[in-house]
Amino acid sequence: MHNNQIIKMARLCDLLIKNSGLEAEQIQKKLNISRRTFFRYLDELRTFGALIIYEKQTNCYSLENEFDVLAYFAEKVV
Repeated sequence: MHNNQIIKMARLCDLLIKNSGLEAEQIQKKLNISRRTFFRYLDELRTFGALIIYEKQTNCYSLENEFDVLAYFAEKVV
C-alpha cells in the first residue's frame, strides 16, 4: 500500500468522525477520489477494524468506533 493511499484513508476516517452524515459524493469530492476508490477504501478500512456504517435513510456514512488508520499501520511496521 502506498503512503498516498494511507493518507487518504486517514483523511477519510477523519471526515467520517468529524462530519458523520456525509454522502459518498461529498466525501469523494473532498478527497478527490473516484466512486470506486471510495468504496475500496471503505472495504479496506473495515477489514482493518473500522466500524463504518451506512445510514440508508439519510444516504450517509459514519465511523462508529475510534479507529486510527495511521496507528494501525504504525503498529504493523514496528
